[in-house]
Formats: sequence, structure tokens, C-alpha cells
Amino acid sequence: MRLSNSSSPTPTNVEPVLSWNNLNYDIKVKGGTRRVLHNAGGSVYPGEIVAIMGASCAGKTTLLNILSGRIQGGKLEGSIQFQGAPRNPHNFKRMLGFVEQDDLMHPTLTVEETLLVSA
Repeated sequence: MRLSNSSSPTPTNVEPVLSWNNLNYDIKVKGGTRRVLHNAGGSVYPGEIVAIMGASCAGKTTLLNILSGRIQGGKLEGSIQFQGAPRNPHNFKRMLGFVEQDDLMHPTLTVEETLLVSA
């Protein structure tokens, strides 16, 4: 999985809101371990909308779960920074949310309300 920004370049003096580098994630499987993410890296700058796309089983949901602090278990290597500082997983869950593809969307809720219900 590779993330890239094809929109206009971000000014070099702007810090990313969220960045991750060299993320490797291994899980235990029968007979050993399996690497689910391999050297994943990316960044999100203020005002950007980011799409994470890839084939089935490419690790998109795993990456989002790792970035949001939802993932439990496994072996995680690499760095995740939020606003230029190492991410604090305990406080970070309150600052970032995403709606999984299988979540039920409520037609009467705003985007913010949907994120609050899903997070």
C-alpha cells in the first residue's frame, strides 16, 4: 500500500497534523507470524482530505485501526506523530475518528454525530 498526495503541494513550513513512518505490524498465526503492514508511511496536512485505497486484504483497515489507537495485540514497529509529537494512544482516541465501511449510517445524523456514534 502506498499513499501519495497528488493535489497541489503543501507549503514546506506547515507541519502535518498526522504522520506515520516505517510502520510494520505483525500478528500471530498458526505456525508463526504474518506481517500485515510493511514499511507503511504517510502524512496528513491541515485541510486535506485523504483517501486510503488498495486491494482487498492490503491492510487499509489495519492501518486505520493502528492510527486511531483501536488495535490491540500484535507487534507494532515504527512511529506515529500527531501535531509534531509522538502520539499518545490514550488521548488520541478522543481526537481522531473514522467510520468503518460496514457501519450503519443514520440519515438524520450529521457527519460529526456519525463519527461520535461510531468511535
